[in-house]
Amino acid sequence: MQRLCSGVTRAGERCKSFALADSTFCITHDPARVTDIAEYRKRGGAGRSHVNRARKSIGDLRNLAGLQATLLQAIEDVKTGALEPPMATAIATLARALVAVAGVNAMVSFEAQIAAMAAQIHELERRPA
Repeated sequence: MQRLCSGVTRAGERCKSFALADSTFCITHDPARVTDIAEYRKRGGAGRSHVNRARKSIGDLRNLAGLQATLLQAIEDVKTGALEPPMATAIATLARALVAVAGVNAMVSFEAQIAAMAAQIHELERRPA
């Protein structure tokens, strides 16, 4: 039969958790694991943060396919009530900004390609026939 923890709760009562196999305390009350518990709590809180939850639910927005998937999921979530319409509006606004930036980057890249091709044509025209 497992032993109960020898620790005392904040309320002053004896802890009702089972003791670890190598200790008379549970994981929460074991003095040898104080730093472990602090790290577990830190990681647990970080996993529940709004930023991490958003990061997991948004997906990859580095390409248009990822952006499209996110927008389609947002539409579905609004329809089912899992996402509030104002949040969907914010997502759509940010998506428009991403598409605009992608368009500008594509235009700059296209202009650079045209300039490189013009330079090649100019070089070919200068060569003797």
